[in-house]
Amino acid sequence: MKNIIKTFLFALIITAIAAITSCSNQGGEPGATVEETTAEPAIKVTQYLPETPEDGTLPSDGVYIVYAVNSKAAGSIKGELKQDAADGKTTTKVTASANLGYKFVRWSDGSTETSRSGDSAAQSEIITAVFDYDILELPIVLIETETGHDVKSKTEYISTNITMFKGGDEAASYPAQIRGRGNNTWSYPKKSYKVKFTDKQNLFGLGSGGDRVWVLLANQCDQTLLRNHFAFELAGEYDQIDFAPSSTSVEVYLNGEYRGVYLLSEEIKVGNDRVDVDKKLKGADTGFLVELSAYSSGDWIFNVGSRQYQVRSDLSTDKKLAEEQYEFIKTYMNKCYEAVKSGDRAEVEKYIDINSYIDTYLVEEITKNLDLGWDSYYLHKDKGGKLKLGPMWDFDLAFGNSNEGCEFFTDIYAGIDSRNGLGNPWYTEASKLPWFRELIVQRWDATYESIISKLPSKIIAEGERGFNSYSRNFLKWKIFGTTQNRETKFITSLKNYKEHYEYFAEWVENRINWLNDYYHTDEYKNGDFIKKTNNGGWGNQDEIHWGGGAPDEDIYGNDETKKLMKEYKPFKGELKLDEAVAPGFGGEGPENLFDGAAASKYCYDNGGGDNEILFSASEQFTAKAYVLRTANDTSQYNDRNPDKWVLYGRNAETEEWRVIDSVDDGESRLEAADYTCFGFKINTPALYKHYRLFIENDSTTQLSDILLLG
Repeated sequence: MKNIIKTFLFALIITAIAAITSCSNQGGEPGATVEETTAEPAIKVTQYLPETPEDGTLPSDGVYIVYAVNSKAAGSIKGELKQDAADGKTTTKVTASANLGYKFVRWSDGSTETSRSGDSAAQSEIITAVFDYDILELPIVLIETETGHDVKSKTEYISTNITMFKGGDEAASYPAQIRGRGNNTWSYPKKSYKVKFTDKQNLFGLGSGGDRVWVLLANQCDQTLLRNHFAFELAGEYDQIDFAPSSTSVEVYLNGEYRGVYLLSEEIKVGNDRVDVDKKLKGADTGFLVELSAYSSGDWIFNVGSRQYQVRSDLSTDKKLAEEQYEFIKTYMNKCYEAVKSGDRAEVEKYIDINSYIDTYLVEEITKNLDLGWDSYYLHKDKGGKLKLGPMWDFDLAFGNSNEGCEFFTDIYAGIDSRNGLGNPWYTEASKLPWFRELIVQRWDATYESIISKLPSKIIAEGERGFNSYSRNFLKWKIFGTTQNRETKFITSLKNYKEHYEYFAEWVENRINWLNDYYHTDEYKNGDFIKKTNNGGWGNQDEIHWGGGAPDEDIYGNDETKKLMKEYKPFKGELKLDEAVAPGFGGEGPENLFDGAAASKYCYDNGGGDNEILFSASEQFTAKAYVLRTANDTSQYNDRNPDKWVLYGRNAETEEWRVIDSVDDGESRLEAADYTCFGFKINTPALYKHYRLFIENDSTTQLSDILLLG
């Protein structure tokens, strides 16, 4: 970036000369007015890339015209680059062509036409095609890694230099480190990044202060690129949520390559200007940041009810004290949850900050966030204080951008056990309480005019403001009309960026209007919605499964399966899980294989390793066939079907396991279909009480049910 700095210094020198010249003329011209002697305004920087040729060498003999570019990352020249100009020869046509995210500015001799020909020269010379960043409506972020290569890891940092600027302003460069980030999103071509600066930065004035850690969110699963931003903005408007990340859309270039529009955002972490809790770590009761996440791994993991949590803040370096701190927050949060389940308001307010409870609930209910009970759900507690809900994070699969009931703007979502039992227990339990529902309505009414009703118009304004930049992202990532994660046909039918942000705004407006009406009904006041389910239904619009609910009847994967399930009867006793090597994600454990409910599933990632599931029948049973049922989203993730498996049986622990059946071509035998049964006949039936299913798969694996037929 040294050349950029030189450009800035040159601009400053020109400005100074202009000022000196203006001053020297004062009094030199008779009758000069004040307006005529006023100094020129400072010159704005308009060229960010250096104008010198990046790679241009003149031949040592002869007369040649060499055409070069100032940046190979920015553009190229079509045509013959080195042309003989001896004896009055003129050049043939060459054309400057800019890469995506860049623009052609001019040739070094001042010509602004992209194509040129007929050039002549008395002596050899280089003519440079000058390119620059094509700065539209959004700020620019330039990432230059030390290696010159892409970011390959989401665990190991590499050194980088980060340069940022808005069009017309000077660029600022910072040393930093960068790595990838994300769980499921890391598998997408457009990656998200975590940046750790050497010094604290307050980027583009975001937030209330500086911090070293920032994130660049790719938002590949959101074809508006705006849902996370407006969820953060909405949370920020609610003053009882302690911290909401500030964010802004930027255009990113990685080692010179245009990478599209990202959301530059503050990260969820403990800090004076982030989650501001005690950092001294003295005593068991200290500052805590905790995340509900089915992806949790490592240390300091505990359960509250059916959900898995992990401490995301530092604990003491003293191992004994750290263990005391861990036990303290685990015990405290379980007391909080038991208080909510008791329904006693005084008991709830003894442990939990009720204002943050209400405000975070409203944000989750407005947005219909798919992951609110699955991942990236945060709570925090300061030393000596109550548990507070928030901050809010991860809303790309919200605002109608997902299946399983999230696509519809109707229905209570956060307040019931939505998503087939993967709702958020903090809200589902609280919503059963009349006093909690009363507080929800009061807070809704108090913030409707000032906060809630303004959201749709803000979305439209941002879509219009950054339209060209947002649209350019999809020239790089051509995903309109595709399913990246859980989008339904409501989303994939949209053809351009304008349709996407207008649909987003319309969905939000409809959602707000529906909630505003429903919150003032006796049905909500009386809690009648709690008796309903909200899995999105098993609808049939144009023969498309719009929702995520399980079917009422079995779906047969083939004729053989249908024949087996009609001929044989399911085991009437109980199949009980004994043990499984892979525990499964939160709420998606191996016990779900034996509950007979298609809606639940066993989903795990064992790092590509083998897995064993041991289960027992309540009494000995001669199985003549068995059935494996696929899970809710197998059609989208067909590689989650097991590759291979072996089913064993025995009657006592002292016996050797005997092979009942084995399959080596699982992914072709189990199709990419949701909630679908596939039956397998047992060629040599025998009486067994204990069973063992051995599974091989090289990716995340999931099944809904195991059934024994006889």
